Amino acid sequence: MLESALYETGRFVIVERGDLGSVMAEQDLQASGRAAEGAKVAQTGELLSARYLATGDITEASESTSGEGAGINIRGFRIGGSTAKASIVVVVKLVDTTTGEVVASKRVRGEAGRTSVRISGYKDGLGGSLGAFAKTPLGEAAQDCINQAVKFIAESMEDYAVEGAVVLVKGDQIVINLGSDRGVTEGAVFLVRDEGEVLRDPDTGEVLDRFEGETTATLEVTRVREKVSYCKLVDGELPERGDRVESQSL
Repeated sequence: MLESALYETGRFVIVERGDLGSVMAEQDLQASGRAAEGAKVAQTGELLSARYLATGDITEASESTSGEGAGINIRGFRIGGSTAKASIVVVVKLVDTTTGEVVASKRVRGEAGRTSVRISGYKDGLGGSLGAFAKTPLGEAAQDCINQAVKFIAESMEDYAVEGAVVLVKGDQIVINLGSDRGVTEGAVFLVRDEGEVLRDPDTGEVLDRFEGETTATLEVTRVREKVSYCKLVDGELPERGDRVESQSL
C-alpha cells in the first residue's frame, strides 16, 4: 500500500524489491536459451538501483467497538447504533542504500472512528442490514498511516537535490536523464558539477559528507518528457555526456 501511494504521487521512481526474485528468475530463463528469442524479451544488466529505501514497521494495532446492542424499537424494527474505532502505529524510515544510514525516521499514528447504523427487521419475515461499509476501521487507520507516511517521506526528500546526468549534447540542445517521472517541470534549473569528493571518517569509514565539486554550468529545462528533459545552457561551459547534474529548484 505504501509503494502504491508513493507511486501515485508522481514524485518518485519506484523499483521492485519485494518480488525481485521472480524478476531475476525470468531474466535467467530468457538468458538460458530455453525461451524463444525476440527483441523485447527480458534483458539482464538493466535493473535500476534504488538511492533510498523506504520502510514501515507496524508496532501497534488496536480496534474496539462500543454501543453494541443499544437502540430503540420503532414499529417492529430495531434501530441500533455502534461506534467502531481503530488505531495503527507505524515507524517510517528512509534509508540511504549507499551507506545504510537512516536519514529520516518518524512514528506515525493512523486513526479511524465512525458511527454505524444497523437496522434489523424482525416482523412479518422482513430482515436485512443497512450501513455496511466497504472499508473496515482498521483499513481506514492503515490508510491514514500511509497518507502521513507519504507526506513525511516527500517532505524529507525535499532536503535532497534531484541528481542525474547529461545523456546527450547536440548543438544547443542538452538532454538529461530526469523527466516528468522525477517531478521535473519546464523552467526547472539544474547545475552541472564536477564529481566532487566523498568525505569519509579515517577511523570508522563512515561517510561524513560530500565535498561538492565546482559548478561548471547552469541549465534551464525547456521541454519535459517522461524519462528525459531538454535543456538550454544559461551560464558556463557546454557540458559533456556523463556530466553530473543536480537540481537547484523544482
